Amino acid sequence: MGFFARTKERKNYRPARVPKKHVLSDSHSPTSKDRDLKFTRYTVASWLKRNLLLLLIILVCARTVYNYNLGRLSHRVPVVAAQPSRGTGRVGELHLNRTTKTAKPVRDRPARDRPAREKRRPPSERSKADPSAPAAGGDAFNVVSKVTGEPLPWKWENHDGLWRRVYPQEVLDKYNGGEYARPEITWFERRTVQDRLSFEKFINCSESRGPLPTLEGLKLKKKLDVNDFVVHRGNYERLGKGEGTNRTDKVRNVELLPPDGESVLLSRRWGSCAIVGNSGHLHFSEYMKSIDSHDTVVRVNQAPAIRYWRRVGRKTTHRVLNRLWTRIYRNSRGMKNGQVLPVEQDLTFVVTRANTQEFELLQDYLTETRPDVGLLYMSSRATSMAQPLLAGYREKLCSAGHGPFVGLNVPSSGYVMIQFLLGLCDRVSVYGFGVAPLDQGPQVYPYHYYKGVGMRKVGDPVHSFDAEELLMRQLGREGVLEFCVYRGPKNATENWSCGCQREDKEECRPDPLPAGVKDSDDCTPEDCETDEERRTRKANYKRTQKKRKRRERERAREASSSGQGEGRRRAR
Repeated sequence: MGFFARTKERKNYRPARVPKKHVLSDSHSPTSKDRDLKFTRYTVASWLKRNLLLLLIILVCARTVYNYNLGRLSHRVPVVAAQPSRGTGRVGELHLNRTTKTAKPVRDRPARDRPAREKRRPPSERSKADPSAPAAGGDAFNVVSKVTGEPLPWKWENHDGLWRRVYPQEVLDKYNGGEYARPEITWFERRTVQDRLSFEKFINCSESRGPLPTLEGLKLKKKLDVNDFVVHRGNYERLGKGEGTNRTDKVRNVELLPPDGESVLLSRRWGSCAIVGNSGHLHFSEYMKSIDSHDTVVRVNQAPAIRYWRRVGRKTTHRVLNRLWTRIYRNSRGMKNGQVLPVEQDLTFVVTRANTQEFELLQDYLTETRPDVGLLYMSSRATSMAQPLLAGYREKLCSAGHGPFVGLNVPSSGYVMIQFLLGLCDRVSVYGFGVAPLDQGPQVYPYHYYKGVGMRKVGDPVHSFDAEELLMRQLGREGVLEFCVYRGPKNATENWSCGCQREDKEECRPDPLPAGVKDSDDCTPEDCETDEERRTRKANYKRTQKKRKRRERERAREASSSGQGEGRRRAR
């Protein structure tokens, strides 16, 4: 009898080793063809399960051979060195102030070979032929000539609504020996970026760089309407948080909201306000006494003050949280990776971009564990109201030759909070906002001033931190706020006195460093982490990791046992 022999004598024939659940029942009137097909599928599946490891090994070996051959092929092709764009900083320096990542070089395919999804654009959005294309760019994005060593001239061309750099053949013949130049695809040449940013306004910037443009012609809202910023009992339905919304945006407990915006925001004297960002520029300044001299001190997300007091001060009255850190503060129960998240005494959290459900979960947690901590829910209108000024000034920067800047026109939580404070405080001082290279100071610095939980090496490309920094610089020049940044050299008065609210600026001068503390250290002996504290922190972290892994194993064991029990019940 063959392996797949058909049997007509027994109606319910099934070969050996085939579970009962894989055999067709009599109620379906199975044919011999159905039985053979069912058995064949079961046999193939069983073989794949038994030889899964062998298949994985074969795939890994094939991938290794493919990469090896690809590497040999790439060595035969002459590589053209690419220079960084105006938005990426100099090569070899750790300018962690941009978020442009290296993209894989791709061939510039003709329009007929492009995917169909790239052609699905409305006719109104498609630019016409090359006569309307912008002129060649300056030194941004360029490929270096193999003949002269100078950047190759290029121009923008529109292919089915997507602007790409093109090196004309006459340029290649003259400067590159006629060889094809393959530039790397920059952040600005992605379709997803050009769909959200106007090419003429934010990408095709002027070649001649001029001074920072003024704010003339832009609307700067100095009068704050509290009812548009803060969600309370009187406006939650108007702001889309009432019964007619979905589960996550509907207010579950109205009593958790403040009675009205005026009573909450004006119940305390805001006075002079300082907002402290997370920039690595703070490594080179000592703003402790200047920051602490303000009536209100706002910090961004989980940025720590302890162990960095000499740089960022001790005082904290508010923390503005984005959606990510709103979740982390609630879900981690005050701990993350063995470290305690900062929650100062009598603190007020200002929640931005989170939905109502996330806000209420954080409110429940704080009511249970920290009743001294307040909570404000900022409306989404706060972000939309802060966006026009940023987008308008970024357009003026591009026209003046600054940029293009990486990032979209989505305001960061810190920038939204600055706009919020401008309508409440008598004076606003901004610290720790900046990603551009320092003019006279060190050119190598980390992205964040702190280490540990939440520290990153690059920013989020959703926000344009470069454009925000230049906007705040101009706001400082026009007297709207005081923008404090490292001025250089290190002993300059501005590096410690900027924003000082004392009548005598000397009261904000930092104390001499005690023995054993270097100027490059961020902490002082009173707040530095001792060896014993460091060992305790690491031991707590290891203990937390062991508990987490133990819980994961227990959950996996319970899931396995429940699955086996369900299988037995079905077999019966």
